[in-house]
This record gives sequence, structure tokens and C-alpha cells, in this order.
Amino acid sequence: MMNFEKQLTVDTINNKTDLLAGGFRELARENNDASVFEELEIQLEQSGFGAADTSDVSAVLHNSSLFCRSENFSKVMELVLYKNPIKIQNETEHANMCIMSSSEGYRTAMTEGFSGKDVNHALKTVISFEGIHLSKHAAIPAESDLWKLKPKTAAVSVAGAGMIQVEDVKMISFRFPIHLYPEKFLTESEKDMLEEKGLGFVVRHYTQKETAH
Repeated sequence: MMNFEKQLTVDTINNKTDLLAGGFRELARENNDASVFEELEIQLEQSGFGAADTSDVSAVLHNSSLFCRSENFSKVMELVLYKNPIKIQNETEHANMCIMSSSEGYRTAMTEGFSGKDVNHALKTVISFEGIHLSKHAAIPAESDLWKLKPKTAAVSVAGAGMIQVEDVKMISFRFPIHLYPEKFLTESEKDMLEEKGLGFVVRHYTQKETAH
């Protein structure tokens, strides 16, 4: 079990991102330590990101100017904690992000993509952002196999490249498998759904509460 308070005060080699990612990898193996969830929220809050309320989430999901994509947890935390931009390369012109499209793009980003290896798939991360620093965001060509195989996905997907700066971020969403998520952090409605065996995941959203510097 990882002691985050001790690790974050005495460890001068690993950064906070490494420790958080390691905590979630341990969680996936052992399923016995809830402190990583608390530490994630602390680090987000200290970086200007707070838990989003319903109106915050709705505003992001229905902002047609935004993009979203499934992203590596460590890259997102490096962006949030250390302001290291996420660099997106796309030499093959494949679909790698979505337009928000009244939340349809967000749903696609949350259900598809291959991010999560760095945390042993203990959570999935989706970042919603402005495309100010993208160098391109091209619609998927009509002749693409994606239109044949997954037309609904193709309709909200784009082939993008460029950068995501921390000031571009409008929301970060984490999806946790219910068997790894501490029951004490569940809402009452989530507990009811859990009892009815209709809950496979919980999602937590965070938005910027102050200007990032």
C-alpha cells in the first residue's frame, strides 16, 4: 500500500505524476488502497481544478466549439501539474479526437480509444479542450473504412494534430471501474444503482476554477 503523504514529501526523484500512476497500478493489482483517489483530487485542486457540478458538465458537453479525446493519464497529469503541453502527432491521418457535437463526441471518446496502459487500466481519462493550439483538425474522409465500420463514430471524429496547453482545458473526466472505486466516495444514487447491480463504472469530472499559470 502506498503512503502518499510520505512519498510526496521525501521523494526527490519521482514526480507526482509517477506516484499517482503507480498508485493506480497498485490499486488494479491489490484493490486495497483508497488513498490514491484522495491524492488525485488534492493534486487537481492545488492545480486549480475542482469537482464539476452538473451545470459545469452540461456547459462543456454542449459547447460545439470544443474537442475531446481519450488521453494517457500521465500525460494529462503532466499537463495539469507541470504545465507540460500534450503534443499530438498524426502522420497517418487517422481519427484521434472528436468534436463535442452535443456530447456525442464525448461519449465516443469515453467508450473508444486505447489509453490507460500506464495505470493498468484502473481508470480511463478523457480531456475536453479548445482547439486553439491544434495545427489541424480534419474531418474523416468519406472513403475511410471508419465510415463503413462505425459511421456514428466517424461522424464525430477528426484527424487532429498540434498541442493542448493547460489553458485550453475545459474539463477532465475520469472513469473508474466500480470494483476499484471506494464505496465511501459514491453518491447515494450511485449506491442505489450498485445495489441494483446496474452500475459498472463511475465518472468524475473536473473543471478549472481559476486561471492556470
